Amino acid sequence: MRYFTTYEALEILEDEGIISNAVVLRRYLSKGMIPGAYRKSRKEGWVIPDDGLRDFIIEKVGEDNMLTHFVKRSFTLEKESLPQDYLEDVLVRIAHHSSAIEGNSISLPDTVSILIYNMVPSQVKLCELYEVDNHREAFDYVINQIQNEQPLTIDTIKDIHHLLTNKLQHDRGQFKTSQNAIKGANFMTARPEDTPYLMGQWIGNLNYQLAQASDREGIIKIIGDFHIQFERIHPFSDGNGRTGRLVLNYSLFQNGIPPLIIEAKDKAKYFNILANQDSEKFLSFAMPLINAEDDRLNRFANKNLAQNPEIMPEKAIENTIIEPKRE
Repeated sequence: MRYFTTYEALEILEDEGIISNAVVLRRYLSKGMIPGAYRKSRKEGWVIPDDGLRDFIIEKVGEDNMLTHFVKRSFTLEKESLPQDYLEDVLVRIAHHSSAIEGNSISLPDTVSILIYNMVPSQVKLCELYEVDNHREAFDYVINQIQNEQPLTIDTIKDIHHLLTNKLQHDRGQFKTSQNAIKGANFMTARPEDTPYLMGQWIGNLNYQLAQASDREGIIKIIGDFHIQFERIHPFSDGNGRTGRLVLNYSLFQNGIPPLIIEAKDKAKYFNILANQDSEKFLSFAMPLINAEDDRLNRFANKNLAQNPEIMPEKAIENTIIEPKRE
């Protein structure tokens, strides 16, 4: 669960048109009008749970008038507050595991050396080095796009593919022009001539459904379902897995949800879900991983606060992800 400080809660309540100053908010808090809120200390101020704040807003303005805004609000808070060392941690794990799923043999410690310390271990295959190292610019591009509140578009997806396959493919950033296939799959991927239309339909439907979603599980299920569809279309000649998983995380970050990092050890389970087009199993597979990522992010945020005591506790963010209350 996400917890807000007084200042964070006030910013949301101001945007909702409910409260415009901290004095009034503290009065509500002291009277116990926001469920679950408690005061840590005089210095550290109030701690306000997201579901308690949500219930308070619903009481004031009604659910139909606030829920979509509340979900969208999550990223506005997140984008300025993700610790840099956490972002580096995510980059390393995404680069290693997403590449390893495709057969890359570079280890996780060697991935750290390459991406964090710019040191290339000996006896590394050049193509495998590029597969890992290309995640650096691709991930940076994703974070910058999200921080600038750019929607996911076909051009965004092509840009991600271009960066991930740099020095590896002559047709990087371009949809396939000849038929491709997935090893061991019992279905045909989309025909090249159908791919632009199918991807246009894909992005339109994804954005529409996410705009209608109102709870965290619903958002994750939609993103998982469209990830499955993306991999079955297989829009590029190669690099679809790495691109699809980074696009998936683009949508998660965009909706205030921590990344889903599918580890190489779960490759068979993940491929089975894709093959069976099972969005329910994808959700049950993804939820514990995302919840664990919440905890991991929280540890990085607390470490960042401990190392920077000059940060005012009232303004410090204990966990940068909002989890909208489930219905």
